[in-house]
Amino acid sequence: MTVRHVFVEDHQLLVGGSGYVPEGELTAENHDDDAAAIAAACAIIRCGVLCNDAQLRREAGDGQVEGDPMEGALTALAMKAGFNPNHVRGEWARLDEIPFDAAYRFMATLHRSPAGESIVFLKGAPEALLAMTRDVSVREVGHPHRNRCRRRRARARFRHQAAAVHYRKAGIFRSRGGCGVSWTDRLHRPTAG
Repeated sequence: MTVRHVFVEDHQLLVGGSGYVPEGELTAENHDDDAAAIAAACAIIRCGVLCNDAQLRREAGDGQVEGDPMEGALTALAMKAGFNPNHVRGEWARLDEIPFDAAYRFMATLHRSPAGESIVFLKGAPEALLAMTRDVSVREVGHPHRNRCRRRRARARFRHQAAAVHYRKAGIFRSRGGCGVSWTDRLHRPTAG
């Protein structure tokens, strides 16, 4: 499995290379500036490393993943972007997690940033994450109407971008916020049924 495209804000990145070997370039699409697109994607790429338990290793020149294949692809993406996953994970202490479950289609991790902030990272099915962002963004920013418009634009942009590529898709999201025993209360986990 390999990450081929990264969509973030108004930028689109094409990712070179294949498999779990962390070799390949990140190139902006649609005549965008490579440096600006990569800079915009760095926070999301970091999220993909932190909300992730996979490790990559090399055997006979091939990249091998220990863990989930999607998480291995996100780790390889981070390495292509210049991140050292072990260093990033060391800087951002993981405090808690909600493991992935097919019933609610996401994984969440709570981290302490190098600056001491509590940050929640989510990874999963894009539609599940977009549905959850309603409560999180209203609480954080406090502008419900502006957030509804932003979410609608984000969903429309994602659908348009996703329709152009026919690959498996994953969404990644982060939220600054309160920490402690009740951090999971901020996440809406639908029950299976």
